[in-house]
Amino acid sequence: MRIISGKFKGKKLFTPNNNEIRPTSDRAKEMIFNTLSSYLIKKKINFSNLIVLDCFCGSGAIGLEFLSRGAKEVIFVDNSSESVNLAQKNYQSLNTKQKVTFLSIDYKKINFCEPKINFFYLDPPYKKINIEDILFSFSFKNILANNVLGIIEVPINSELKALKGFKIWGEKKVSKSLFYFIEKKG
Repeated sequence: MRIISGKFKGKKLFTPNNNEIRPTSDRAKEMIFNTLSSYLIKKKINFSNLIVLDCFCGSGAIGLEFLSRGAKEVIFVDNSSESVNLAQKNYQSLNTKQKVTFLSIDYKKINFCEPKINFFYLDPPYKKINIEDILFSFSFKNILANNVLGIIEVPINSELKALKGFKIWGEKKVSKSLFYFIEKKG
């Protein structure tokens, strides 16, 4: 497992000691960031303007990819302290001072004073958490900016037809995962 592009390209990351954490494959990361980069260019959005929520962060690999591309800030969240510790260890191995926050809490307890997240990545435990419940919680707590973009990773046999308040602008399959690219309507 490594960082695939940007400032930290090629940097190897520490991997989990158990099967409970499912790191996103390098192949999937390449697809995610190629698809996302094209869309951001079309929308005239720079990575340097993104405040990213890497929710259910696992090893932190996705959030670190955003940092490598110059994201303004990344917030790593997981209710597993083992995951958060692994994400911190991977961040510290980069020897950088970029703005990050690590929260070992349930997604329902995320709370900020103002809507600040303008990009999120969700990779919840497969079949254990409802995506709409997560998005409802984020909307209810008002932590998402009006122009928020996001990516949701679900098992290949899952299907998201519609998400209240969001439009799906892309869908890609890699191995056993399905990735939905979404943005807030309005």
